[in-house]
Amino acid sequence: MIEEIKNKLERLEELEDEIKDLQKKLDNLRQERDKYDGALNIALEHLGYQGADHDGFCRERYECNVYGDDLVIE
Repeated sequence: MIEEIKNKLERLEELEDEIKDLQKKLDNLRQERDKYDGALNIALEHLGYQGADHDGFCRERYECNVYGDDLVIE
């Protein structure tokens, strides 16, 4: 009986360590998702799909000359 309890406690410690590792991985994935989400939002604003003022937002801020799907690089 005591041996069984010891085994369960060891398993509990292993599971706690595994949970910590999974939480770290989840945090890293959330940070990566947030990074890409932010980049996507900037790209969408840049293209004017979220109501951005192209002249004010893109031209002045980024010296952009993009209209719709046309990209002209100077």
